[in-house]
Amino acid sequence: MEFEDVLREVGDYGKYQRNLIMTFLVPAASLLPWLSMNVLFMVSVPDHWCSVPEVSAFNLTIEQQRSLISPPNERCRRYNISYTDILNIENSTVSNVSTMPCDQGWQYDATYWDETASTKYYAA
Repeated sequence: MEFEDVLREVGDYGKYQRNLIMTFLVPAASLLPWLSMNVLFMVSVPDHWCSVPEVSAFNLTIEQQRSLISPPNERCRRYNISYTDILNIENSTVSNVSTMPCDQGWQYDATYWDETASTKYYAA
């Protein structure tokens, strides 16, 4: 005796199975994708760099601020300089300067999101 024979004997698909599917599987199949895809938006960490309030006071683009604040390929460090002096001289090139950890928080790229869980609750 095979499994298919047992199913035929007890009844394979009927009113009870249809009700189970409509009661449990259809709502779950409708709601679970929304919940699982929400994680992508909640925990995504957008591009970020050190926050330096004195640079934000000047009328610079985001790319100019980032190149002035952070060394290339480093997100967790910033140049150890007086940015006000550099910007008042209008010489925005920085070379051979020591770096330091970010001590005044972070700035995040808001191209796709204004705020995510990682930007809201991350302690710098």
